[in-house]
Amino acid sequence: MLMAKQLQIRRLLKKLHIALFLVLILFSGSALSQTLLLPGDGVFVSVNASNNTFEIVPLIDLTKGTEFEISNGIWDESKEEFSENNKLQLIATERIPAGTAIQIAKGKHASFSISGELILKSDQEQLFTYQTELGKTRFIYGITWGSKKSVGDSVKLDSYTPETLRSVPNSIVELSEAPNQQYFVRNGASGTPEMIRGFVSNPNNWRSSDTPFPTFGTSFKILKAPVVNFHSLLSQRSEYF
Repeated sequence: MLMAKQLQIRRLLKKLHIALFLVLILFSGSALSQTLLLPGDGVFVSVNASNNTFEIVPLIDLTKGTEFEISNGIWDESKEEFSENNKLQLIATERIPAGTAIQIAKGKHASFSISGELILKSDQEQLFTYQTELGKTRFIYGITWGSKKSVGDSVKLDSYTPETLRSVPNSIVELSEAPNQQYFVRNGASGTPEMIRGFVSNPNNWRSSDTPFPTFGTSFKILKAPVVNFHSLLSQRSEYF
């Protein structure tokens, strides 16, 4: 009888250990999904070279402590580093829900600790959002604009776009010559992250202005699949006599 109870206790302890292990996996997976950003997990929604501001929108929830960087440097694929190390470092000081428009400008930010400085150029510019871990750079999103299509004498700007962004659909947007541009969808935008990335990465959905845009006002709503998106609607009316 005593031996049977000991076996039951051992089995119970084994089950508890397995359950605890599974709980730890679930918690760590949840944290990882919100602090580790993948290509397309955040997008640029406005750039203003005249007042040196821009805005980004995360497409996943960001936990407190999530850290990423933004640079307008020239990416060297062979050396895997920026040749010009002008960058901002952002650390979330509170939880940021997906779809929140974050304006990056001078001064303190309510939800982020920001260090560094970026001076945007109007004639030709590029911005990259990325994370750095163990010396490796992991790109999230990129945006380019301006009239110059090359850096230096003959090298095309496209050659400085990180391979990870070129290989992932809707993770970079190339705008026209205007220095001040903002993503615009009438009455806001909603859908899955994939749909919103598709909208934002289409240059036709951006507008330009000679004067700086106001704080980004388009609302983003991230929906969970399945979502039905109607690209076109055929309407037919039947007449009865």
